[in-house]
Amino acid sequence: MDSWSLQPVVHPIWIALAVLGLLALQAIRPSFAEVSFRRRLTLIGLRTLTILLALTLMMRPGCVTTIQRQQSAILVIIADLSRSMQLPHAATDVSRWEKMSQMFAANTDRLARLKQNSIDVKWFGFDNQLHSLDENRLPWIDPGYLPNGTETDLGSTLSAAVKTVRQQRVIGVVLPSDGVQNAIDPRVELPAAAEQLAAIQTPLYPIAFGPIADAGQSADIAIVSMPDHFTGFVKNQQNVRVTLRARGFTNRDLPVKLIVIDEKNQEQVAGTREVRVTQDDQELTLNLALTPEQPGNFRLTVRVDPQPGEVTAVNNELSAFMTIYEGGLRVLYLHGDVSFESKYLAWALGASGDIELDEQPILTRNSNTWPLDLSDRIRRGNYDVFILENVDSRALFQPTVGEATLSAIAQSVERGKGLIMLGGTHSFGPGLYSQTPLADLLPIKMDPAEAQDITGPVRSDLHIDRELKLQTVGMHFVTGLSDKDLDDVWQMLPEINGANRWIGVKDNAQILLESLEGDPILVAHTVGGRVMAMATDSTWRWYLGGYPEPHKRFWRQIVLWLAHRDGLTNDNVSIDLSQRRFEPRSLVEFALSAKTAAGDPIVSAQFQVRLTRPNGEVVDVPVTVGDDVSRGKVERESVADAGLYTIDVIGRDQQREIGTTRAQFMVFDRDKEKSNPAGDPDQLARLAERTASWGGRLLQPEEFGTLLDDILAKPPDMKIEIPHKWQLGDTWQDGLAFLSFFVGSLAMEWYLRKRWGLV
Repeated sequence: MDSWSLQPVVHPIWIALAVLGLLALQAIRPSFAEVSFRRRLTLIGLRTLTILLALTLMMRPGCVTTIQRQQSAILVIIADLSRSMQLPHAATDVSRWEKMSQMFAANTDRLARLKQNSIDVKWFGFDNQLHSLDENRLPWIDPGYLPNGTETDLGSTLSAAVKTVRQQRVIGVVLPSDGVQNAIDPRVELPAAAEQLAAIQTPLYPIAFGPIADAGQSADIAIVSMPDHFTGFVKNQQNVRVTLRARGFTNRDLPVKLIVIDEKNQEQVAGTREVRVTQDDQELTLNLALTPEQPGNFRLTVRVDPQPGEVTAVNNELSAFMTIYEGGLRVLYLHGDVSFESKYLAWALGASGDIELDEQPILTRNSNTWPLDLSDRIRRGNYDVFILENVDSRALFQPTVGEATLSAIAQSVERGKGLIMLGGTHSFGPGLYSQTPLADLLPIKMDPAEAQDITGPVRSDLHIDRELKLQTVGMHFVTGLSDKDLDDVWQMLPEINGANRWIGVKDNAQILLESLEGDPILVAHTVGGRVMAMATDSTWRWYLGGYPEPHKRFWRQIVLWLAHRDGLTNDNVSIDLSQRRFEPRSLVEFALSAKTAAGDPIVSAQFQVRLTRPNGEVVDVPVTVGDDVSRGKVERESVADAGLYTIDVIGRDQQREIGTTRAQFMVFDRDKEKSNPAGDPDQLARLAERTASWGGRLLQPEEFGTLLDDILAKPPDMKIEIPHKWQLGDTWQDGLAFLSFFVGSLAMEWYLRKRWGLV
């Protein structure tokens, strides 16, 4: 018994007053009979006992006792089951998995002695989640087992293990692992998991496997990046920009191969380039060139053959797709008065040998000759793309006077040709395009009230008069200006000098570029042909600001996209697959359209789409039908495996087949578990440091036995003190006993008073 306690039902002053009152009442004697002193003393004693029992009940006494009890302790072992454990433990050593298996086998006797000393071992495994293991069927006992976890989440699994054993006597947590955390979105961060162990004063003993990154034991070559799709023309040189990282190959020449794979899956080495590595951990960017001799669809693979001493070769190659067309593109560029934009846009497109640019200025000083009739030129020119920049619609279209030019452009676009309108004081609504055949084709909303006088002052309400920094909205073929990080390039490009202020974007349009403030700048949709609206005419700032290559690439990709030259297509059925390389379990979306031989859209077209997976399995893909464009979506589970996927499309109109097409994409699993050959013992050491106050420390595999010996030599205190609290009335036994005494006291006093004639 350690301590007593009282819990009065009311304030003690009131209880004291009540008791004093009851005691005072004992002075009252019966007036109708005499009682002897002895009898009176007996009655007073019984009444006092009753008052004391009532006092006890009102004060509610209790006590707390401490009981010592023997218990068993738990040693938690959480073993790494991820694929990285298949990598070598050291440069020429066994794998990390084999090393860990040997470590456990060498300490079987010690682990058994722990149990004899009332110390249980709780076994877990982990990859991106925690797995409870049966001690009679541990995976490293099976000689045919290999760890196969595809992702490592150290923080979340360690946290889950702590929660599982939190209510038990844990003497330590052993964590055999290479320490490499590669979970993209961990549920629990590593420091938070270590703090949970520190909160329960439990030491963490990580055991490090794998070579250290800077120890010369993790030689590795990786193809880090290259574009996933190339588009070009026969006999035009293609430049394949590749980033390669080499570690552990200082002063070595590495052969980098560019391999072309045709539609029959036949490989041909297009070229080999020797790259000299001059630093220990070096990232190199190189251009590999090839000149296609035949049109068609190809795959490109950049590969470095495995080198002596390289730990893993899974990241030695990267693949992309290449579409080669027979002929070039024809572009009609109509612009207003000569400007910086017209000068540098013409330069950007003229620099591409496969684009034939037909430029036509339409000057305001010649407005007396408006409207111009360019319809015959448009028909004879067979243009693939039309560009309009700051051209007032009244120069090309006036009802009943001259409608031929814009009508001819609209008819071409409806048959599948491309159109882009750039910003300017006389573009879009200010140029009265809301009343022309292009109104229904452009992806933005316009109103006749936006009209701008040809020679009057510029309406400030129709323009954003400030410098704007642009940012991408999602991923798209047009806005991909770098083989590396997309956003980095757009952050470096200079600001544009203002833009048109649109009253709205049409519901079926896609915003590709916007300002940091959310103003839409580049918008696209498909209406038979592909159409874009760009709110600015100052991309020339990119060229003069020191970024001529991104400027040229941007305009080239716009033209290629508008001309359907960014993907696979045939004359009748086409598929838009803007991305060609995906991570496993990505969402793959694409657009489908069909047109007649004359180029008119077939609005009643139906599509049957099938996906062929790398293992040959064929899966039907659902299609959502639209007016001009239908959309398909490949669910994530259908692209779970790495390899080449093929989408086959059959277009039908009223059960009549109108065409077929095919597109391919790659699910490229870089196997992040095996792509980094080095371990991360520093990270494990940082985790252990969080519990250093209770003995936590980083261990090598050879030190595991020493740790077990230390535990056996100095076993933890197995006795625990369990407090036991008792309060009057907590059990029926003491409640019944108290009631018996209280009722017995009252009954005895009543019986004696009755017997002695006092009632």
